[in-house]
Amino acid sequence: MNWNEYYTKINNSKPSNLLRRFSEMNVMRRTAIDLGCGSGKDTIFLLKNGYKVYAIDKEEIIKKYIDDKIDKEEKMRLEYIIKDFGEIEFPKVDLINANLSISFCNPNKIDNLLKNIKSSINIEGFFVGNFLGILDDWNMNKNMTFFTEQQIKETFKNFKIIYFNEIIENKKAVNGNLKYLHIYELIAYKSKN
Repeated sequence: MNWNEYYTKINNSKPSNLLRRFSEMNVMRRTAIDLGCGSGKDTIFLLKNGYKVYAIDKEEIIKKYIDDKIDKEEKMRLEYIIKDFGEIEFPKVDLINANLSISFCNPNKIDNLLKNIKSSINIEGFFVGNFLGILDDWNMNKNMTFFTEQQIKETFKNFKIIYFNEIIENKKAVNGNLKYLHIYELIAYKSKN
């Protein structure tokens, strides 16, 4: 399944559970990156909640999934960055949302990506995202990066962890096949100290 087929299948999905959990904290910020924004479900949610959003993805096709679902004012608060997120410098923002995207970064670029994420979040900003764990079915893919709990917590050691959860389950993937899923969910706060 190519990315366009995947985006078509998930096109009308709800925003990620983790981003909705974050929004229930009633912590409004002004600017956000939706890293690996895909079909735009989280980008649209952020726009509808008043954010200026940088939608980052390497696939140009994402625009067609987002543009038709937002109004003129929301379009003015949206900026697309169509590049491999392992190779760019991010703008400074109050929130980085990374829903099932970081693990798609090549292991040769992951250190740069994680450094970029941490340095791009403003003081008193948040990271909301998830990481595929080492037990995940896809862990044999050498072009992807998989994480342990310890690696994630070490990466965000200078942040306050607000929420951390591990999910291990058999679940039907978008392509209809059963998949052994291993995910770590994280909401982290970048404090002044």
